[in-house]
Amino acid sequence: MRRPRPTLRIMGSVGNMLYAVSMSSSGNIAVGGEDRTVTVYDPRRWCATSRWLNCSKYEITGLCFSSVDPNYLYVQGVDYEIMCGQWRESEKAFSFRGDSNWLGFSKCSDRDILAGWCDWGSIFVADASEKNVDMHV
Repeated sequence: MRRPRPTLRIMGSVGNMLYAVSMSSSGNIAVGGEDRTVTVYDPRRWCATSRWLNCSKYEITGLCFSSVDPNYLYVQGVDYEIMCGQWRESEKAFSFRGDSNWLGFSKCSDRDILAGWCDWGSIFVADASEKNVDMHV
Protein backbone atom coordinates (compact mmCIF):
# COMPACT_ATOMS: atom_id res chain seq x y z
CA MET A 1 0.00 0.00 0.00
CA ARG A 2 1.28 3.44 -0.96
CA ARG A 3 1.62 6.09 1.71
CA PRO A 4 0.12 9.49 0.93
CA ARG A 5 2.62 12.28 0.58
CA PRO A 6 2.22 16.05 0.51
CA THR A 7 1.83 17.72 -2.86
CA LEU A 8 3.02 21.11 -1.66
CA ARG A 9 4.50 22.56 1.49
CA ILE A 10 3.01 25.97 2.23
CA MET A 11 5.26 28.31 4.16
CA GLY A 12 4.32 31.58 5.83
CA SER A 13 6.43 34.69 5.67
CA VAL A 14 10.07 34.08 6.52
CA GLY A 15 10.34 33.41 10.25
CA ASN A 16 6.56 33.42 10.88
CA MET A 17 4.36 30.47 11.86
CA LEU A 18 1.03 29.48 10.29
CA TYR A 19 -1.78 28.83 12.79
CA ALA A 20 -4.95 28.51 10.68
CA VAL A 21 -6.11 26.91 7.43
CA SER A 22 -9.49 26.72 5.68
CA MET A 23 -10.76 25.31 2.38
CA SER A 24 -13.61 26.90 0.43
CA SER A 25 -16.39 25.14 -1.47
CA SER A 26 -14.71 26.32 -4.68
CA GLY A 27 -11.45 24.62 -3.68
CA ASN A 28 -9.36 27.63 -2.63
CA ILE A 29 -7.17 27.21 0.45
CA ALA A 30 -6.62 30.07 2.91
CA VAL A 31 -3.81 30.16 5.47
CA GLY A 32 -2.98 32.70 8.15
CA GLY A 33 -0.80 33.06 11.19
CA GLU A 34 1.81 35.07 12.98
CA ASP A 35 2.28 37.69 10.25
CA ARG A 36 -1.44 38.76 10.47
CA THR A 37 -1.83 38.10 6.72
CA VAL A 38 -4.26 35.77 4.94
CA THR A 39 -2.90 34.12 1.81
CA VAL A 40 -5.35 32.33 -0.51
CA TYR A 41 -3.97 29.59 -2.77
CA ASP A 42 -5.42 27.99 -5.89
CA PRO A 43 -4.58 24.27 -5.52
CA ARG A 44 -4.92 23.64 -9.27
CA ARG A 45 -1.86 25.82 -9.92
CA TRP A 46 -0.39 25.86 -6.38
CA CYS A 47 0.15 29.58 -6.43
CA ALA A 48 -1.09 32.42 -4.25
CA THR A 49 -4.10 34.12 -5.84
CA SER A 50 -4.49 36.77 -3.15
CA ARG A 51 -2.75 38.16 -0.07
CA TRP A 52 -4.74 40.18 2.46
CA LEU A 53 -1.99 42.00 4.33
CA ASN A 54 -2.48 42.93 8.01
CA CYS A 55 -6.17 42.00 8.01
CA SER A 56 -6.03 41.32 11.75
CA LYS A 57 -4.64 43.43 14.58
CA TYR A 58 -3.02 40.34 16.13
CA GLU A 59 -1.94 36.87 15.00
CA ILE A 60 -4.56 34.91 13.05
CA THR A 61 -5.66 31.78 14.89
CA GLY A 62 -8.83 30.85 13.00
CA LEU A 63 -10.19 31.04 9.43
CA CYS A 64 -13.46 29.99 7.78
CA PHE A 65 -14.76 30.69 4.29
CA SER A 66 -18.36 31.89 4.09
CA SER A 67 -20.93 29.28 3.03
CA VAL A 68 -23.11 31.98 1.47
CA ASP A 69 -20.34 33.57 -0.62
CA PRO A 70 -16.86 31.96 -0.79
CA ASN A 71 -15.40 35.38 -1.68
CA TYR A 72 -15.82 36.25 2.02
CA LEU A 73 -13.69 34.93 4.85
CA TYR A 74 -14.10 34.95 8.64
CA VAL A 75 -10.85 35.75 10.44
CA GLN A 76 -10.24 35.17 14.16
CA GLY A 77 -7.34 36.93 15.79
CA VAL A 78 -5.77 36.33 19.20
CA ASP A 79 -7.87 39.18 20.64
CA TYR A 80 -11.66 39.35 21.15
CA GLU A 81 -12.69 40.23 17.56
CA ILE A 82 -13.85 38.07 14.66
CA MET A 83 -13.87 39.87 11.35
CA CYS A 84 -15.49 39.08 8.00
CA GLY A 85 -14.21 40.49 4.76
CA GLN A 86 -13.79 40.09 1.03
CA TRP A 87 -10.40 38.45 0.59
CA ARG A 88 -9.96 39.29 -3.11
CA GLU A 89 -10.46 43.01 -2.46
CA SER A 90 -8.76 42.99 0.99
CA GLU A 91 -11.83 44.76 2.33
CA LYS A 92 -13.44 44.38 5.76
CA ALA A 93 -17.23 43.92 5.67
CA PHE A 94 -18.07 43.74 9.40
CA SER A 95 -16.79 42.42 12.70
CA PHE A 96 -18.10 41.39 16.10
CA ARG A 97 -16.52 40.92 19.50
CA GLY A 98 -16.67 38.56 22.41
CA ASP A 99 -16.29 39.59 26.05
CA SER A 100 -12.67 38.37 26.18
CA ASN A 101 -10.07 36.70 23.95
CA TRP A 102 -11.39 33.98 21.64
CA LEU A 103 -10.16 30.49 22.42
CA GLY A 104 -11.68 29.15 19.22
CA PHE A 105 -14.60 29.37 16.84
CA SER A 106 -16.34 27.23 14.25
CA LYS A 107 -18.91 27.71 11.50
CA CYS A 108 -21.81 25.56 10.32
CA SER A 109 -20.94 23.74 7.12
CA ASP A 110 -23.98 24.94 5.17
CA ARG A 111 -24.84 28.34 6.74
CA ASP A 112 -23.00 31.35 8.14
CA ILE A 113 -23.76 30.65 11.78
CA LEU A 114 -20.65 30.90 13.93
CA ALA A 115 -20.05 29.76 17.49
CA GLY A 116 -17.10 30.78 19.60
CA TRP A 117 -15.75 30.21 23.07
CA CYS A 118 -14.11 33.06 24.98
CA ASP A 119 -11.46 33.17 27.69
CA TRP A 120 -13.97 34.12 30.42
CA GLY A 121 -16.06 31.01 29.67
CA SER A 122 -18.76 32.65 27.55
CA ILE A 123 -20.01 30.94 24.41
CA PHE A 124 -21.28 33.21 21.64
CA VAL A 125 -23.41 32.22 18.66
CA ALA A 126 -23.64 34.68 15.76
CA ASP A 127 -25.94 34.45 12.75
CA ALA A 128 -23.95 36.29 10.08
CA SER A 129 -26.13 35.22 7.15
CA GLU A 130 -28.18 38.42 7.32
CA LYS A 131 -26.97 42.00 6.92
CA ASN A 132 -27.21 42.55 10.68
CA VAL A 133 -25.24 40.08 12.77
CA ASP A 134 -27.36 38.61 15.57
CA MET A 135 -25.32 37.64 18.64
CA HIS A 136 -26.53 35.27 21.38
CA VAL A 137 -24.72 34.41 24.60
